[in-house]
Amino acid sequence: MVINSVLNIIVLTTFLISILVTFFLVPYIKKFAIKNNLFDYPDLRKQRSSNIVRLGGLSFIICLFLSLILFFLLLKFNDIYFTFTKNILVLIICSILYFTVGFIDDLRNLKPWPKLFLQFIFGSILWTQGIKIQVISLPLFINGEIALPNILSLIFTICWFAAITNSINWLDGLDGLAVGVSGICFIPITILNFQNGNYDIAITSLIIFGSCLGFLRYNYNPSEILMGDGGSYFLGINLASMSIFASSSLVINQSSYILNTDIFCALMIIALPFFDLLRVISTRVINGLSPFFPDRNHLHHKLVDSGIKEELAVNILYLNAILTSSIVLIYRGMPLILIISIFTMVLMIYTFIVKGKVYTS
Repeated sequence: MVINSVLNIIVLTTFLISILVTFFLVPYIKKFAIKNNLFDYPDLRKQRSSNIVRLGGLSFIICLFLSLILFFLLLKFNDIYFTFTKNILVLIICSILYFTVGFIDDLRNLKPWPKLFLQFIFGSILWTQGIKIQVISLPLFINGEIALPNILSLIFTICWFAAITNSINWLDGLDGLAVGVSGICFIPITILNFQNGNYDIAITSLIIFGSCLGFLRYNYNPSEILMGDGGSYFLGINLASMSIFASSSLVINQSSYILNTDIFCALMIIALPFFDLLRVISTRVINGLSPFFPDRNHLHHKLVDSGIKEELAVNILYLNAILTSSIVLIYRGMPLILIISIFTMVLMIYTFIVKGKVYTS
């Protein structure tokens, strides 16, 4: 019990440190980008009318490594044994690969198809290492399970990775929107992975959530820095992968294991960005346009174009993400009072960060 209490304190400390690391790191990244003239320039699709630094996603990678190092040091200092599994090591490596593609795009503006091809390659790597959708269950709608053949599992999984990764990238159209919604999505991911015994994934998810909160200080309206494609790809692939573990149970298959994924749970975790992506792509295809054709058909664009102020539009979408996240947690058996308590604490941290930005702007 003593060890568990100490471990809980270490986890909480690591979470708070992840917020502070990002909070103090972003200004240095901003100065570096300004010095090297690395800006995102406005166009007809964007709400901004001025240049802004777009390399903020670099803070997520640095924060993840520093926070994990701190976590290990605290464990060692307190003589607590903790094992990181192969799954999280593979995920971290592939997260770096996804981030690198986005980071290069931030610097060089790559074409859509080469980026998508690389996403498929990296998604295939994750699949070969066991991070995949192999067995699907829909408890609310049908009894039983659907076991996918390997080829369908591969296609389904890499499409899932690509869809979620790009949905976060496309959601990054208003100040604070993508990082805020991603942070909210990491809440049920963290909780459900703790429940499922995926402690290394849960702690890594908690660190990324903390990083999102710290970054929000500089990305909330009016934004001082963007996370860029590097940041959105990093958040997206972690949401896509970790949501699989959060919504899955392990099924022993001879000498190995497979993941039995509750697809309803997985979809509800990332409902807002995923269904916005589906709606936009279907609209473009119906109109005879490329799925990658840039336009203002995203939900956040529709809200702003209807006359709603940008900050209010962002908060409306935050509430939508909180609602779907709460539905997931209720669906997985968490008491409503505990859900309300968790989101109340998150709201207090969020308010402190945002109000701090307002008072110092």
